[in-house]
Amino acid sequence: MRTYASAAGRHAAELTRLGARTSLAIAPHLHEPHLTAAADVRPLAEGLHRHDSSVEVARPVLGELRAAVQVVEEALAALDRCTTERERAEEHTARVEQQAEAERGLLADARASAERAESAYSAALDGWRAAPHAVPFELPLQLTVEAVTRVAADARAAAAPVLDGLRAEQAAAAADRAAAERSLADAARRRATVVAESDPAPAEPSWTRSPREGAHGAPLWRLIDFADGVDHAERANIEAALEASGLLDAWVRPDGAVLDADRHDTVLPAGPAVAGPSLTALLVPDPPESSPVTGDVVAGVLARVALGPDGEPHDGAAVAVDGRWRLGPLTGRAVKPAAQYIGATARAAERARRIAELDALIAEHTRARETAAAAEQTAVDAARAVEDWLAATPATDELVAAWTRLDERTRSAERAERLVAEAEEAAARARSVEAARRRELHELATVHDLPTEAGPLGARREALRSLDTALATHLERGSGLAARLRRWADDASAHEALLTEAGEAAQEAADAAGRAVEAQAAADELEATVGAPLREIRRRVEAAEERDAALRRRDAELGTRVEELLAAGGAAEQATRDAEGRLAEHEPALAAAVAALAGLGDVPGLLGSGDDQAIESDAALGLARGFTAGGPVPAAVLALARRFAALPSPAAPATTTAVFAAWQEAASGPAGDVDPRVVDEGVALAVIGRDDAGEHPIHVLAQRLAAAVTRDADLLTERERRLFEEHILGDLGESLRARRLEAEELVTEMNNQLRGVSTSQGIHVQLRWHLRDDVSGDARRAVELLGRPVGALLPDERRELRDALHRLIEASRADAPEDSYTEHLTRALDYRRWFAFRIRYTRPETAGTWHDLHRRSPLSQGEQKVVCYLPLFAAAAAHFSSLAGAAPHSPRFVLLDDAFPKIDVRTHPLLFGLLVQLDLDFVVTSERLWGDHATVPSLAIYEALRDPNERGIAQYRHTWDGQRLHAVG
Repeated sequence: MRTYASAAGRHAAELTRLGARTSLAIAPHLHEPHLTAAADVRPLAEGLHRHDSSVEVARPVLGELRAAVQVVEEALAALDRCTTERERAEEHTARVEQQAEAERGLLADARASAERAESAYSAALDGWRAAPHAVPFELPLQLTVEAVTRVAADARAAAAPVLDGLRAEQAAAAADRAAAERSLADAARRRATVVAESDPAPAEPSWTRSPREGAHGAPLWRLIDFADGVDHAERANIEAALEASGLLDAWVRPDGAVLDADRHDTVLPAGPAVAGPSLTALLVPDPPESSPVTGDVVAGVLARVALGPDGEPHDGAAVAVDGRWRLGPLTGRAVKPAAQYIGATARAAERARRIAELDALIAEHTRARETAAAAEQTAVDAARAVEDWLAATPATDELVAAWTRLDERTRSAERAERLVAEAEEAAARARSVEAARRRELHELATVHDLPTEAGPLGARREALRSLDTALATHLERGSGLAARLRRWADDASAHEALLTEAGEAAQEAADAAGRAVEAQAAADELEATVGAPLREIRRRVEAAEERDAALRRRDAELGTRVEELLAAGGAAEQATRDAEGRLAEHEPALAAAVAALAGLGDVPGLLGSGDDQAIESDAALGLARGFTAGGPVPAAVLALARRFAALPSPAAPATTTAVFAAWQEAASGPAGDVDPRVVDEGVALAVIGRDDAGEHPIHVLAQRLAAAVTRDADLLTERERRLFEEHILGDLGESLRARRLEAEELVTEMNNQLRGVSTSQGIHVQLRWHLRDDVSGDARRAVELLGRPVGALLPDERRELRDALHRLIEASRADAPEDSYTEHLTRALDYRRWFAFRIRYTRPETAGTWHDLHRRSPLSQGEQKVVCYLPLFAAAAAHFSSLAGAAPHSPRFVLLDDAFPKIDVRTHPLLFGLLVQLDLDFVVTSERLWGDHATVPSLAIYEALRDPNERGIAQYRHTWDGQRLHAVG
């Protein structure tokens, strides 16, 4: 107790030295304890309790001192990091400045190269446009990449009508040439026909006539000739009349008979001569020598046709010299320039005339063909020349490449300049942060009365840690001392109770001794009266009766047992014979099973992949290899077989197909890096692979990989801890806290903006930014701890925050293991995912009662849209208000493209008025809105009009003064 009190005094002095604003209560009687009875324990226990309570009060104070030291140390570490960052930023600024200077030189070279390429392209373009077959077209006013790449397309578009015209001329000339060739071929065919004919014949009739080849007879024109003295005009008229009436080509049969019933033709049969003049006066028979028709038949036929005097034909068949004719009731007149078919001379002249006419036609078609072919070739040559001109468009590759290089160098130079500006800004920011950290360090050290050097801070931290540990030990000793005091008090009380009980027991023992003396005297007197022999005889008789009954029961039991053994012996003998038969049958199967079990040890990796007792298994497999049929199976082999049989069955059937399918799936995935292959070991299939150490069973590779993963995970866990300590719980934690405060301030400002704004129906709106209901417990605790400065957290709280954020990162890893660590950090620490916005509204009839806006809210569609626009406008107004301190005169621009779609026009004045009420400057585009509402005090309006047939856009300006619209021009 005295040692405990002395230690308490030392701890109290150390607390005072370290600046703890607390004291330890030490009762005076703790230094000189006096214990003689159980009642002496109470004042000592109360003193110990008061002292332990004061120690428990002092420990949080000590924790605050340790937290203060830790805060100052963190501020010192933050200052060191800021100093390092400032030095790194200044070095980075120097490097990017050198890179920017180099980029400026490269930009100048690229600009000169682009100018040379432009000059060369312009010269080539001028020469190309001056070519003989060039098609005029409009060049772009300024050379750009789009313009030069469009030159070829523009030229081809301009040349398209020219090429179409040339192709049309070529097609027309080709059609004329083809038509001339067809006409020439037809004329040549006709001439060949005329040349091949022995005599020219009249044209075939239009009606169907039976073929005359092989028929007996001849046409009339082949059998006659003109008589001498008939002039040419009469000859022509008579032939014309005969031809028009059908008599010229009428068929004359050798016998002068009429037409056969089965032929279709015109026949002139012989018959009685007409009274008066007939054709015999002008025509004479002149049949060819080979003709079957005789001259008499011909003369008879001619005599049947009358010759009208003075050119008047008689009734019946008659002709006149002026070309008139009659054939029954049919009459007519025909003339021709000359006779063509009557008489050999006329036919020869007709044949010559036809040949000459066809020759002239052939010459004409030949000239037409040559003219069309020449025109076609001219069009082809002209089109080819235009195509060649188009194909010779000046190349733009060098110019575009030069411009591309110039653009790249320009972007690189701009990027370098931007990097220089960013680096200089970062360096300035790093210097500012360093100065702020230095001020923060000195302020914290002053507030907590601590040094700013690392050495003294470490000494103070170690002293506080030692004192905290000593106080914890002191509390444990106090608890043990109090327990011993309680046990001493209990023992003292028990001792006093035992002393009382012992006195009472001594008195009871004395009373019992007196009663025993009296009982002994009575017993002695009774034994003297009865005598000892009678008692001994009775005892022996009872013992003999008991032995006899026991022997009878034992005899009955033995008889029953003998009968049971005899029956069991017979059954056992039969079972033995049956077992020997079955044993003989199963010995080969047993030997094969033991051999197969022994063969499992030869499969690479089989036992190691699923057996956690490899040493015992190897020994049992060795015994299995030495097993011979007929002998007993070793116990170790039986145990191994039973252990293997008790293994759980695979989820899928373990077939050869399944093994190869799993192998193919593994080989096509990441496991393909170890080149797995399947090996058939007879009793089983094994998979082996290769790594840097050679070939191994697949389970060995898996174990090596798992060990490597574990090492990497340990390293990564250590890296995470350092990151948490140095970055996430430091700068990033402060950054998250600052972002949250900014967001809360922005929401507050938005609600301030919305407080005086309402819709035309009197609906007020506000925003609520709150922690989501479905956020995890770790995120919820992290938000709570990040609400305070990280430096103000106690060590346990810092550890709790680190563990919560670590679990969030692990959850992100489980969701997307393929992502990088940076992506996991970004996703896990994205505080925006922890919070949600809610739009709330209240109606004038239920003012003060706020409801969340959702799809089923009792609002019209127009009211819902207006309520949704209000927070957007308020967010913009709050954002600009937050920037007002830095740029008080900056415009508060809101850009609305196709503003207020699907909103009733009666609501438009309200929406424009809200923009004005929130002091927002706006630019609006719309096809129908002008904004000329009384709620808008002033507005500039530009109307853009475009004619689809004209290039360009016309703009008209209007102004609105709140009451009237003015057209400016």
